[in-house]
Amino acid sequence: MFLLANHDMSIIVVTWFESLMNNHPFVDGNKPVAFFSADVFLRINGYKMTVEPKAAYAFLMGLFDTNACDLEHLTPWIRSSISPL
Repeated sequence: MFLLANHDMSIIVVTWFESLMNNHPFVDGNKPVAFFSADVFLRINGYKMTVEPKAAYAFLMGLFDTNACDLEHLTPWIRSSISPL
């Protein structure tokens, strides 16, 4: 594991996730890269995302459609969507 046990994993992951989605480091594919890289990061550190793909897609697209893809809206969703491996 790369992180200390007392860190709040959801805050670390949501910050990474939001940064990749909103800062557009790539020409295309920022949303999928953000989602899958967050999942890989979680797995490396002993956690996983426990969301259904269609539900995750609907939630994230809803945030984009309402211009609400930010830490405030992502944090509760990420926090409720991760669990230990």
